[in-house]
Amino acid sequence: MAETIVEQAKDERTQALEARERLKAGVDELVQLTSLHVKVQAQPLKYMGGSAGGGFLLGLLLGRRGRKVKKVYIERGTGRGGKVTKADLKSEAKLVQVQQGKQNRTNITGAITGILVTTLLKIVQERFLAPQLENYADKLLDRTKTERAKAEKAKSRESEQRS
Repeated sequence: MAETIVEQAKDERTQALEARERLKAGVDELVQLTSLHVKVQAQPLKYMGGSAGGGFLLGLLLGRRGRKVKKVYIERGTGRGGKVTKADLKSEAKLVQVQQGKQNRTNITGAITGILVTTLLKIVQERFLAPQLENYADKLLDRTKTERAKAEKAKSRESEQRS
């Protein structure tokens, strides 16, 4: 009878060790799947291009909504008897260039903003989220250890009471 109890205890210990290894493997796989750092190292150009493109699109969308482009309308030839001079054409061209330059700056600003936001999210994930996941996994592992220990104690008490 004592031999069967010892064998059961050994079986339970091996099961507990196997469960622990499965849990560790699952947590490692979860970290690998959620780790942006690992993904960026595997395919850096893909993620850099994606973040730059996303930033550019974000800049296009937010740049047009957030800022209204001031349109300047020019009446040609007023005050000179309806004649258009070269000076009028040059000043009109300068105003158009200024307007287009402002629009291009908002697009570039949006792209830079997107890259910065992506980098900031990566830092937050590596510095804060990954350690929190590790702490949570450690707590789960400790909880399973205590539950196994309680179950083993309860079984040993039952077997002692039977004998």
